[in-house]
Amino acid sequence: MEASDVEAVKIRNTHKAEIMYKLCSTGKVHNIRYTIYYNSCNLEHVLYNELKDFSDLEKEELADDFADRYDGNVEEFIDFISDNAVAVTGTYKETWKYIQQGTNSLHRHSNMHLIFK
Repeated sequence: MEASDVEAVKIRNTHKAEIMYKLCSTGKVHNIRYTIYYNSCNLEHVLYNELKDFSDLEKEELADDFADRYDGNVEEFIDFISDNAVAVTGTYKETWKYIQQGTNSLHRHSNMHLIFK
């Protein structure tokens, strides 16, 4: 890991992981049910298989291109997000357990396909 303060990044990541664990395992806040889904690393990694620091402008352009590609093509989008190159197989809980193990969160994974099941 490269950062100006590696220890601060580790603490931040641990804190984020603890919060995500609580959110994905609780499923309810004040009697309001919810589910959360993930795209590992960042959305660009999942959508374009590119892992780098994109500028805000680049992110906007990639999001626009993606929206244009799948506008009116819901089935094609579902096929994309369900493809084995991206989708983590298993139940909702199993996909969360998988992404929390080892370095799985650093790889190109998503459980968003479960929204459509």
